[in-house]
Amino acid sequence: MGLFSRKKYDGEHNFPLWTKGGVCDVCGNSLSGKNAYTVPAKEFYASREYKEYNTKRTLDFLSSSQMLADLDATEAQRAAFIESQFEERAKTDKTPSAVCKSCVHMFE
Repeated sequence: MGLFSRKKYDGEHNFPLWTKGGVCDVCGNSLSGKNAYTVPAKEFYASREYKEYNTKRTLDFLSSSQMLADLDATEAQRAAFIESQFEERAKTDKTPSAVCKSCVHMFE
């Protein structure tokens, strides 16, 4: 990178292409570097659709494990806790996210 680096766009979405490998920060699918986008942290955490998806996915995961069985809390309280953790991450995480073509709609 540098002062004159150029970001590549594909014309389909308003985000630069993610040119590395890795996994999608939303769904966890593998990325080849040709099928993903770089979503800035501010836009990533501002997405209501992603926040709802993340809360539901986390609740589903925790409900399927023993982790929540021992907690004396309602589902609404658990969801509120997950959302508060999400908000805390949003305040400190400034790293752009890799998002696949299947998930990028959550941020547009």
